[in-house]
Amino acid sequence: MRLPDRAAGLVFGLFGLFVAASAVRLGLGKWLSPGPGFFPFGVGLATLVLGVALALPAARGGAGRGTAARSGAGAVKTAGAIAVLAAYALLLERLGFAPTTFLFIVAWVGGLERTRWKGTVSLAAAVTAAMYAIFVRWLQVPLPSGVLGR
Repeated sequence: MRLPDRAAGLVFGLFGLFVAASAVRLGLGKWLSPGPGFFPFGVGLATLVLGVALALPAARGGAGRGTAARSGAGAVKTAGAIAVLAAYALLLERLGFAPTTFLFIVAWVGGLERTRWKGTVSLAAAVTAAMYAIFVRWLQVPLPSGVLGR
């Protein structure tokens, strides 16, 4: 299990470095007046640090996190997560922010994390409503309205 952790850490670390370097070219701005690259720079640095944190224990020969059976289940869960994220990206413009976000949370929490559906649907409705209130109503961010806006 150490080699996949080391490889994943290396990939995430390099990706974080790429994002941070690209963000610098956008312009970081100042602390109280951030530029367009400020947030991506922070995300890139965080990804770099987390990638290194994943790779170092694996490189030192730290204990693996699971057996081969668990890594197979992990691969299935990872593929499911990628599929759910891809579906969110593909459906966001067509369906709109609110329904797509609701379905995304239901699929992620209910399907991938295998929680009870009643709690999952309640959580998805509450999170979607809160995100809508924060981004659309309070911050006035124009998010895709999709089928609800037609």
